[in-house]
Amino acid sequence: MLLFLRTCEALASELHATTAEVHVIVQSLKKDRIPNRIFSDWYLEEDREDVAQILGTKLGLSVSLKAIDRTIHGRKMELEYTDGSKAIILLDQGFGYWRIAGSLPWYDFRAAPAAQALELYKLRASVAGLGESYFAITKQ
Repeated sequence: MLLFLRTCEALASELHATTAEVHVIVQSLKKDRIPNRIFSDWYLEEDREDVAQILGTKLGLSVSLKAIDRTIHGRKMELEYTDGSKAIILLDQGFGYWRIAGSLPWYDFRAAPAAQALELYKLRASVAGLGESYFAITKQ
């Protein structure tokens, strides 16, 4: 979530966006294990949504999440401009491909959403991918 929202923040800044709305479609959480590492996923849908919205606000973004049971794992971002035109960014392996370089920090998923968002906001880390990947951009 952090890398994705930081990417949205950078795109909004580079495009000189006065408003940046981020609508994210995500798969419902599996709840198959207790999360404890920065790359884990939340256990509670409400926490994930709250953290995304609070972190988004800190980054100057208006974030909404929509969780559905079955999503197409499209790995794509659509940018819609005020004139109605769109750019589509296709990510070969999505944001899950990228990992924090070095030792992986623990992350307290049990903390209040505001505390989680602040912790993510303050986190500074380098990311690296394993192997090769690509992205493609098209205008619609």
